[in-house]
Amino acid sequence: MALSDVKCRNTRPASKLQKLSDGGGLQLWVQPSGTR
Repeated sequence: MALSDVKCRNTRPASKLQKLSDGGGLQLWVQPSGTR
């Protein structure tokens, strides 16, 4: 699954740490504070 710019920007912070990945090794972590 490709990790698009739109998906990164539209992901909202949750109560726990979230990980978005593209399946090729790229990962984006979204913290509960909203920091990416």
